[in-house]
Amino acid sequence: MIIDSYYSGSKGNCYRLTGGNSTLLIEAGVKVHQIQQACGYKLSGVTGVLISHEHNDHAFAAKLLIKRGVKTYMSKGTADALDIAAENYYRLEAMQQIVIGDFKVLPFKTKHDAAEPLGFYIAQGGERLVFATDTYNVPHTFKNVTYWMLECNYCEDMLRRNMENGTTPKALANRLLKSHFSLENLLKFLSKQDLSYTKKIYLLHASQKNADPVYFKRAVMEATGKPVTVCGI
Repeated sequence: MIIDSYYSGSKGNCYRLTGGNSTLLIEAGVKVHQIQQACGYKLSGVTGVLISHEHNDHAFAAKLLIKRGVKTYMSKGTADALDIAAENYYRLEAMQQIVIGDFKVLPFKTKHDAAEPLGFYIAQGGERLVFATDTYNVPHTFKNVTYWMLECNYCEDMLRRNMENGTTPKALANRLLKSHFSLENLLKFLSKQDLSYTKKIYLLHASQKNADPVYFKRAVMEATGKPVTVCGI
């Protein structure tokens, strides 16, 4: 399984998985031409697109991709929020596995201020990946995971300092606490997982003001003993 991160953050998200004879995109939160550029201008080679939830930085191009014939997968809640008719998308339901080309995808519920947000457990060719972003917690344990793509949005100390000095408005800080994965919660989550099969951990969706990517990478590497990449725009 080959993983490419093209965009990651509040300005837009788009990731690509390649395995076997299939190409799977996760998120479409940027303009179509940016997605085309990432895919070598060959949308016809995209087997499917997974959308985690309806917010613009994750689903901006969903409707246009559907119009261009790309199979697009999301929950009913996400589709309803985007005003996408049932016949125009493929419905995902938590804990019901589907097959998209050479990928097996098991959606699971996440915790975010969205209609019906999902994370994804994805298997292909003997490797397994967990993708979870825009969630303040993931109440699951996973087995035999090769790659983790997980949000690490902010550090609680940095967020508190920025709220106190006015850099981050209190309303935004309160929303982050209830809708995004902090470094501290991420480390707690990883401490409960079996990492014996893990090859790499990808950190996603870091806040521009409340995150320190260098510190985040070091903290997760020290806690897990695994290689870590911080993804960003």
